[in-house]
Amino acid sequence: MAALATQIINGRVGISAQWMEERHIASMESLKKREQRLRLVSLTRGGRGVPKVYEYRTMPEELKRKVDAQLDVYEAARKNPLEPLIEHSAEVRQYFDDYRTAKGAHLPNSQSNPVRNTYYYNAIVIKAIVRLMADTERRGGKVSWEQMAGHVSTLDRLEWPVSLPENARKLRSKVSDYVANGLESLIHKNYRAGNANATKVHEGEQADMLVSLISEHRNFDCQEIADLYNHWAQQHGWEPISRSTVHKWATDKRFITMASKHGAAAFRNQVSYTVKRTAPTAAMYMWVFDGWDAELAYQQRSKNGRTTYHNRLTLEVILDAATKYPIGWAVGESESADLIREALRNAERHVEELTGQMLRPHQLQCDNFAKKAMWDTYTELALLAVTPARVGNAKAKIIEPWFHQLNDKKCRYAFNWTGHGVTARKDNQPNLDITLKGKSQFPTLEELIDEIGTIIGQYRAEALPAYMEALAALPDADRVALDMKQYLALFGQSTGQTYQLQATGINVRIGGKRHQYDLLPASDSERDMQEAIRFREKCWEKWQVKLDPMDDAHILVENADQTEQFLLTLKDEQPMALKDRKPGDYEKLAAIWKFNREMEAYVSRTLGDHQQGAYEQMQREQRDYELLSRCLITDNRGQHKSVKAGARLAIEPVDAFEVAPKSEDDVLDEY
Repeated sequence: MAALATQIINGRVGISAQWMEERHIASMESLKKREQRLRLVSLTRGGRGVPKVYEYRTMPEELKRKVDAQLDVYEAARKNPLEPLIEHSAEVRQYFDDYRTAKGAHLPNSQSNPVRNTYYYNAIVIKAIVRLMADTERRGGKVSWEQMAGHVSTLDRLEWPVSLPENARKLRSKVSDYVANGLESLIHKNYRAGNANATKVHEGEQADMLVSLISEHRNFDCQEIADLYNHWAQQHGWEPISRSTVHKWATDKRFITMASKHGAAAFRNQVSYTVKRTAPTAAMYMWVFDGWDAELAYQQRSKNGRTTYHNRLTLEVILDAATKYPIGWAVGESESADLIREALRNAERHVEELTGQMLRPHQLQCDNFAKKAMWDTYTELALLAVTPARVGNAKAKIIEPWFHQLNDKKCRYAFNWTGHGVTARKDNQPNLDITLKGKSQFPTLEELIDEIGTIIGQYRAEALPAYMEALAALPDADRVALDMKQYLALFGQSTGQTYQLQATGINVRIGGKRHQYDLLPASDSERDMQEAIRFREKCWEKWQVKLDPMDDAHILVENADQTEQFLLTLKDEQPMALKDRKPGDYEKLAAIWKFNREMEAYVSRTLGDHQQGAYEQMQREQRDYELLSRCLITDNRGQHKSVKAGARLAIEPVDAFEVAPKSEDDVLDEY
């Protein structure tokens, strides 16, 4: 069986070494030598049934060309024959919902420990594996568990959060156990028979006891660990140990105890293999964003007359990773989905200021805050991918050191600066005693917002030349515009009300002022004309409105289920007196005349088609009546008069109307 060509491991596309050898692209030996010379990045260790996989993106160009000649890598990576066979099952869901452990409790299903949910997705994916095996064998093929493991590893974990093994041998064992024992086999033995092993201690193993004490999350010191160990050793006849022995063991075993003592994030940040990355080669290739509690205090007076001086704002910043340029920002009382959306809206408007049009970024790197609420917005905005940073992985987010730089180079010059944070050295902090003596000089909320805006403006001015070079490096093919309709759909604020089309258009009150919006074809194209007429056909619809509070030129209207969306523009105002007419006013008026003529012609043409059909039907009925008038032809009941009377009634004349076209003089009088 041929090897699986592509695999996605931790979001990175890799090429199987076995596949490259089978296709005579490169031998195993040459690939191994390239890896030793650091010219290839391996995504797997290989061995024991796990195929060797090398990252495609970091391959040398000559090797990439050989692979590309035989394989569309990213298209192959996207295809997963397992996914179409996965079917949701209410019966399986009910089984795990009703399951009781040996202690009589339900399976846990909290956000931090979604056991029940994981078991459900494991079950429906295994059912899909069984279907795929049956289909393969029915076609006379042979099941490759390496390929099956590859299919499982490339499933989108946001959509299918499974915990199935990605090792071929272990996956085969898991599926076989399911086929033999059913859904019960997917439940861990601790839930089936009670957690009997949790309280067991490995007796007779001194190293196990000592390493366990060293790895305690309470972080005992060496003397305390020695005392605890010796108390246990006295009961079992072991030789007691000293503080220095514990220190030696703690040093030797630091690698395996660090995660337990200090957390997984500390282990990954200090010990794990880190990837050396290069900045994007052009602007708009990657945006990175995060929130930060700005170290700038402001005073706030409450309704009862009490004034507080410890208040701070949250600053949400969007960085273009090409030059770490703050392309967008927003401030609020706390980080929220609305604050992130406002910062992205500011970023798109700033791109429009710099380039003349709003552009879509190719990649977004976000943190995990409000990820569920914002995920649809992220995926709609990003052209290529959304890559959330791993929780606790500070090294992956370039924006965190940028915040430190902003705080150190810009914010600290303000009188209301509060320092670097609780983890900073004391000798690097301001003397807050002196700062608080002048707390009455702290800015108000509005003044602080202006202060932050000034700081960001200064930073932008200094960083703009480098960023303009990065924008110039962006190829034309990668300049994908974000049109106003998409922009408002993603970032527009809802008014919270519904509106119906009136004679004056859609009337929206913004900032206490009435605004009139309508849809006029932007060009002479048939598509624009049909879109404007279709909006008029929905005159009965109640529309929800989204708008940009900083720009009242456009609004987006959509129906309740969002199946219909139209971009409306603020209606142009025409002077009554011809003497007040400005250049361009007549052309705008002529466009309205043309649209109204086209709309009335459409109504006349459409109604005429219906009337023509009715006329043809009446002609057929008239022929029947004439025949019955001349001949005595009865029906199966021997009736003639009633049949003749029915045919006569069918051709009675009906009222019709005609849409009379207006002359330009009539239109001029109307407008």
